Amino acid sequence: MGKKTEYRQVKINLLPEEYERISEQAEADGVTKAEWIRRRIGTKIEDKDLRSPQKRLPQKQADPKLLYEINRIGININKMTTWANKFRTLDRQILSSLVGIEAKLQAILDDC
Repeated sequence: MGKKTEYRQVKINLLPEEYERISEQAEADGVTKAEWIRRRIGTKIEDKDLRSPQKRLPQKQADPKLLYEINRIGININKMTTWANKFRTLDRQILSSLVGIEAKLQAILDDC
C-alpha cells in the first residue's frame, strides 16, 4: 500500500456575490466548489486520493408553510411520546392522533 496523503484545510471568507459566482460556475462545470477552486489554482486531487467522494444533489426550495406544518406535526408527536413514556401506556386517543398525523403526512406527500 502507498503512503496515505495528508490534507490541509484552508478557510476563506467570501462576499455573498463571490460565493454565488463560484457556486454557479462549479455547478455549470458539474463539480464541487472545492474541485472548481482546485482547478482554478492548478491543483488536482486524484479520485483514488479522495477520502469520501460526495455526490451533489440538486437543492430544492421548500415551501415555508409546509415546513411550518411539518414542524407542528413533529411537536405534537413529541408531546404524545413524552406522555406515553411518562405513563408507560399508549391509549386510544394517542393512537388515534398518530393515525391522523400519518394521514396528514400522506396528504402532504401526495401534494408534492
